[in-house]
Amino acid sequence: MNIWIFQTGEPLHCDEDGSRPMRAMNLANFLVSRGHKVIIWSSNFYHQKSKHRFNKDKTIRISNLLTIELVSSPGYKNNISIFRLYDHFILGIRFLKKLKNRKDIPDIGFIGFPPMEVAYFVSRWFKRKQIKYFVDVKDPWPDHLVDAFPKKIKSIIKIIFLPYYLITSLTFRDSDGISAITKSFLDWSLELSDRKKNRNDFVFPLVSMPYDEKYDQKLKSLEWAKRIVKNDASINIFFVGTIGKSFNFEPVLKAAEFFDTKLKKINFIICGDGELKKSAEDKSSSLQNVFFTGWINRSQINALANVCNLSIAPYINNDTFKNTISNKMIDYLSLGLPILTSIDGSGVSDLRDNNTAIIYDENDYKTLVNILEELLLDLQLINKMRTSALETFNTNYSYKIVFENAYKKIIKS
Repeated sequence: MNIWIFQTGEPLHCDEDGSRPMRAMNLANFLVSRGHKVIIWSSNFYHQKSKHRFNKDKTIRISNLLTIELVSSPGYKNNISIFRLYDHFILGIRFLKKLKNRKDIPDIGFIGFPPMEVAYFVSRWFKRKQIKYFVDVKDPWPDHLVDAFPKKIKSIIKIIFLPYYLITSLTFRDSDGISAITKSFLDWSLELSDRKKNRNDFVFPLVSMPYDEKYDQKLKSLEWAKRIVKNDASINIFFVGTIGKSFNFEPVLKAAEFFDTKLKKINFIICGDGELKKSAEDKSSSLQNVFFTGWINRSQINALANVCNLSIAPYINNDTFKNTISNKMIDYLSLGLPILTSIDGSGVSDLRDNNTAIIYDENDYKTLVNILEELLLDLQLINKMRTSALETFNTNYSYKIVFENAYKKIIKS
């Protein structure tokens, strides 16, 4: 079959920078492994690096079965901004123009959501062509945008964003199937579109294919990790991701300051980059137990996981994040790292019940301090939680199980 995947904001096969594959790459790889022909349509703008990949539209042939079509857009600096919405609108228009000039058409379309605008324009083309399409929901936009504003003006903002709610509802309503990273996101999609669940709707967690690491690269990365974690600590806590407005590092850094002052052996290793990185570095510049690494590759992630025993996911505790289990959390589980997190909704409740996550209050750093002090007194509990993390991953989030299910839904729909 000929399958077209529309997905922006993710690393692609052409990037070759060691970034962790996400939905587009993983799904494309799985489909190609089953003999299907795949085209990934994406933005020329590289979201993670905030830069354009090339100076113009580009077609890249990865193999006989896999092609990438890159379409240019203006770009943006901040993840939540008017410039990002403008970028997505322009990208959607340009996708539509490209599609109108194509002589070939796919058997099935798979549209990543968000962006809302891209999903809407592309879905209209699929509908006109009477081609079956799925929408893959990873974030509940525009609710996620509304959550970025103060509570007292959210009702006004929701009215302003009404056009986005309308196009999102139409995109979902007309789809042949909806996949979502959690059940709560799937329920949200169905409710927003006033659409009954059908046999093609399913939960599709954000999991990655196993990483095939060369032995010499593994040794090199382990040596690097040992240099990063410089002092002998009882607990090393690991974060990797975009250091941006989705996270609240304030209680994390305050907890780090507490343990640094008390000379207790707890390290915080923060990996990645983003608009709030400099602020976080400035606030922790005097601390001896906070380390910033910048962006790291998959081999280095694995190496740091070997010298760490806990992970942290300090999300803003709003409705968007409460109802999700992010790819970050699933990655932590795959590395055997129990999760400290500030979100307390349905997405994390199962992890907590499985003894793989502990919740602290983002508005009170002392709750995080208390948790870590208890763990310092019972390091064996951390080891038990690490075992539970791996078991939870292998049972619910392994690449083979998740993608086999998705494959049956998409191809046999």
